[in-house]
Amino acid sequence: MYILIIFSLASGFLLQTTPDLLTKLSSPQAFYIGMAGALAAIGISLRQLRHQRLCGDLFACCCLLIWGNYWPSFFTHDTPLFFCYLLYFVFIASLVELMLILPSDRIDAENRQLLKSLEQRTPFQPWMIMSAVLGSLGLPEHYLLFPITLTFLMLRLALFTYRHES
Repeated sequence: MYILIIFSLASGFLLQTTPDLLTKLSSPQAFYIGMAGALAAIGISLRQLRHQRLCGDLFACCCLLIWGNYWPSFFTHDTPLFFCYLLYFVFIASLVELMLILPSDRIDAENRQLLKSLEQRTPFQPWMIMSAVLGSLGLPEHYLLFPITLTFLMLRLALFTYRHES
């Protein structure tokens, strides 16, 4: 989640200090780079289970690139949405990292087993949630759908850390 945190903080800072950056991100090249990166992250996460969290991080950053490219045409450029979402993602990613991922070695055996069984029983695989996040990017009139699905992805990837622990 560190990549997402750094990317969101840097993007938020640059968007506040350089107002023209949002219009520069609206180029077709930025959209295609973000879409190619997101689809590649989904493909890699399907193939290699070990790199799920890294793929999820890169996927979230690519989705933010797509979001920054696609959504300004639906909202005005000074909408707080473009800054508040980035702060929300920083807050949620930090919270998930500090509460679920970092203390994974300090959780007692009973709770670790509970989280492991919860992860195994979850019907939604990360690639399914990633597809839902991509779909939510195409629905800007439902502007809360994107942060909610990305939050679900972060929680699902946090549960993934308990899969390979003994």
